[in-house]
Amino acid sequence: MLSSLLTRTEAERSPTSAPAGAPLPTLRRRRPMWIVAGMLAACLGALGAVLLWSRATDSATVLQVNRTLYRGEVISAADLSQVSVGDLGGVPAIASDAMAEVVGQQARTDLPSGSLVTPDGIGRPTLPTGRAVLGLRLAEGRAPREELPPGTLVLLVAVDASGAGTADDASAPAYRGVVNRPVEAGSDRSALLVDVEIARQDAEELARLAAQDRLVLVRGDR
Repeated sequence: MLSSLLTRTEAERSPTSAPAGAPLPTLRRRRPMWIVAGMLAACLGALGAVLLWSRATDSATVLQVNRTLYRGEVISAADLSQVSVGDLGGVPAIASDAMAEVVGQQARTDLPSGSLVTPDGIGRPTLPTGRAVLGLRLAEGRAPREELPPGTLVLLVAVDASGAGTADDASAPAYRGVVNRPVEAGSDRSALLVDVEIARQDAEELARLAAQDRLVLVRGDR
C-alpha cells in the first residue's frame, strides 16, 4: 500500500505527458511591445491627470473689457465681464471680485475689446510734463460731424467775435491739440463737449478764446 502511494505521488509531481503522436500544447509568449505600450498608456494617463489638476488649480477669474475703451473714458459695469483664465505669465490682471472698485474709474490708456484689465490701465490719465487739458463746448458748425476718437490730432483755430476767420485764413492763429477723451453731446443736444490736450503754454490764451466762444475745431494737423 505504501508503494502505491509513493507511485501515485510521483505521478502527480511529474509533468503531464501527451499521448504518443499528439502535439504538445503551445506556450503563450509575452510580447515586449505590448508591455511597453501598456506602460506608456499608463504614463500618459497619469500625465494628463496631472495637467488637468494643474490647470484647474492655476485658473483664475479676472475682468475683461467688452468693448474698446479709449483713454479718459469712464468705465461702466456693462463694459466689463468675468472670464476664467489659466496661467497669465505674470500679467497682473484684476480679479473679478474687484469689479465694484473698477467701475467709475477712467481708462488711463486705450483698452482694446477683449483685453484684460490691469492695475496700470485704470485710474485718472496722467499728463506729460508741459501739457494741459482744455474743456470745450462747441456750438453746431464749430467742429466736424465725423467721429473724433481720443488721440485724434486737431487744430483749434481762433476767430473774431463775429465768427470770421477759418482754418484757410492764414492770419487766424491755430493751436495744435489732441482729443483727450470721447466727445459727448451737450445737455441741449446742440453742442459738443470736447476735452483737448494742448501745450501748457497755450492754455491761458485758449481758455480765454473758449470763454468768448471764439474757437473752431478742425480735424488734422497743419
